[in-house]
Amino acid sequence: MTIPTPLSGLSITDVRAHWLAFLITGIIMVLLGMLALILPNISSLGVEQIVGWLLVVGGAVRCATLIKKQHLTGYWWSLLAAVTAIILGACLLVLPLQGVLTLAMLLTMLFAIEGFAAVFRVYDLRRSRAPWGWTLVSGIINLGLAMLIWMQWPSSAVWIVGLYAGISLIFIGAPLIVSATAARTLAPA
Repeated sequence: MTIPTPLSGLSITDVRAHWLAFLITGIIMVLLGMLALILPNISSLGVEQIVGWLLVVGGAVRCATLIKKQHLTGYWWSLLAAVTAIILGACLLVLPLQGVLTLAMLLTMLFAIEGFAAVFRVYDLRRSRAPWGWTLVSGIINLGLAMLIWMQWPSSAVWIVGLYAGISLIFIGAPLIVSATAARTLAPA
């Protein structure tokens, strides 16, 4: 099984042909990630607002596409889901602090679930004699993060979403930079 990366599905020829675009994108993502790490409270609020707008716009687009489709199976469920997305998005936009708390709680639950899943996966990996050390380390780190966030709740909610967004942006941008510079120096095939 391969782990998807920002460059998954691209050939080295694609990256070489557009290396400057990949480099600029990577640099911008790393800079935004560092900014999010420096200002985690503000970036937490920014992420929460983006999620709110995505829900509102996505729900509105879904409602618009359903207008003349009452004959479809599951129409009312689809309409209910679209309206629910709009309402949830509006709640995030109108009540930003509660939205940040909700996103932080979901992130904490994700860390805990990922941690437990990794620790339990180690059992299967050991039985099949596959390498399991890094999986165990990953699980322990995720469980530790979940526990740290939970122990400092609710004050941790203010910064954890922004911190996570910053780290994610850096880990997406850095491979773009490395790949772009490596592709640029490779000779054409």
